[in-house]
Amino acid sequence: DDLGAVEAAVQRSIEPQGDGLYDVEYRVLGYDGKERWVATRSQTLFENGKPVWSYGVMIDVTDRKRIEKR
Repeated sequence: DDLGAVEAAVQRSIEPQGDGLYDVEYRVLGYDGKERWVATRSQTLFENGKPVWSYGVMIDVTDRKRIEKR
């Protein structure tokens, strides 16, 4: 269900005229088969207008999402 948001974030992050930011929250299935929420944020680096490197962080925000849902 979150694929569209993830794809849009990827496209934004590799757009040479953009800011190179990747910032999206989406669901994944853990090893235990349970749904988890993750927040992923990164910065893409460009050389000659082409994306060549990205660095960032992914954190589990499942507990926050549960609290927000209440």
